[in-house]
Amino acid sequence: GKRRVTRLVRVESLPVDAPMPASPSRLQKSSSSVIPPPPPAVFTDSEKHLSLWFPLLTGLSRVVGHKDQELRTSALDTLFRTLALFGALFSPRLWALVFRGVVLPLFDHVGYGQRKRKPAQAAHIAGSLELLKNSYQYEPSEDEEALAEDNEWLVTTCPGAFRHLVDMYGSFLDTLPFLLDDILDLFVCCIVQGNEVLARTAISHMQHLLIVHGIKLTETMWTLVCSQISY
Repeated sequence: GKRRVTRLVRVESLPVDAPMPASPSRLQKSSSSVIPPPPPAVFTDSEKHLSLWFPLLTGLSRVVGHKDQELRTSALDTLFRTLALFGALFSPRLWALVFRGVVLPLFDHVGYGQRKRKPAQAAHIAGSLELLKNSYQYEPSEDEEALAEDNEWLVTTCPGAFRHLVDMYGSFLDTLPFLLDDILDLFVCCIVQGNEVLARTAISHMQHLLIVHGIKLTETMWTLVCSQISY
């Protein structure tokens, strides 16, 4: 018809060496293949941001040690959902403090805290959190102390904590490769404990981490994995 003739005339009037107009589908495909840069860190390890996040996150972490299973599960889900939603806005230094000061202590209920942490790591955490001691201080509750000697947390809550940990690290692995050593240390510590249930749970989730996210690991990271496994 008339519209088709007009389109043909316009195309034929273009110079021989002129590029053909891109179709909408090609434009859409081209724009979707562009990977946007990661968002800049909004929250850092400054005193202002630590005083904002640590009371919230450690509060949830503390409820994960409550004697009521439903409350523990709800607090655990909320803690890792919060990290999933806002973790992309954390600076690497803030992430390190949150991971080592909030996430890893969750596993103190299965004896992880009995293993002496590396001196440099302990000093880094203590120095960074010293500024919070006057405004917020974490004290273990009686419920937590009771659960430390009980097998209930291990059976009902520990598997979910491991699962959340693996999913969280997989989501932020590209920006948090430096946390792999701490995660592997946690797994190995739980595996070599005398509790068979804990060892099986740790092995299962460590395998899940390596199978699902192993393709993202660099050669250096795989060397670290092999070193930890041969421990």
